[in-house]
Amino acid sequence: MPLAFKTVFIFTSYTVMYLLTEISLYDRFASVFGGGTVSVLYSGAMFMTGCGYLTFPCLSRFIADERKKQRAVYLAGQYF
Repeated sequence: MPLAFKTVFIFTSYTVMYLLTEISLYDRFASVFGGGTVSVLYSGAMFMTGCGYLTFPCLSRFIADERKKQRAVYLAGQYF
């Protein structure tokens, strides 16, 4: 299997799994709390995703020790 095809396949699989999980989460949230509250959930989820993505460049820039980086990633995962 060529590397480009494998990369596209993995990325597509991840995207489909993510979107299906997101749709089912929003659907369940809307059925429990009402349709007007879905935007609050979406905003919170996007904020948490942004915090998670910003964690990695900040760690690379400010923490040089690999063990401290791993510990910080673990703590960020527990918090976010």
